[in-house]
Amino acid sequence: MPPKKTDAEKVEKPKRTRIKKNVETVDAEQKPKRTKTKKIPAVPIEVQQETETKIETVDYKNNGREKIFALDIGTRSVIGIVAELEKDGKLNIIATHREEHKTRAMLDGQIHDVPQVSAIINKVRDALIDKVGKLKSAAVAAAGRA
Repeated sequence: MPPKKTDAEKVEKPKRTRIKKNVETVDAEQKPKRTKTKKIPAVPIEVQQETETKIETVDYKNNGREKIFALDIGTRSVIGIVAELEKDGKLNIIATHREEHKTRAMLDGQIHDVPQVSAIINKVRDALIDKVGKLKSAAVAAAGRA
């Protein structure tokens, strides 16, 4: 504990005083003065015409291009992707569809319920055929343990 200060050591702090400037007292019955409002001249507002956004729909079913169908058979879901090969060599993905397995038909990448996995593959394929038309072949990825 620090030693106590003697009276000689104590320094008096100056008292704080508040300075009030230009304080007016207002009678409660007096109405406040109103100032004139400035009139702003009306400026004509330009009306913007709404432009119609045209969304171009492409008919992938009958465009004559070859479609590439990729199918990923995973442990939790089956994913189908359909793409078209562009002139510059790039793939343009035109449709995707994903279906999850209803039960544990796949365990660690291995098929345990072939009929159920087959039914999910058919659902994915049919959904993609509805979107893009006929599919001739598929590239399949089904990884698992060796």
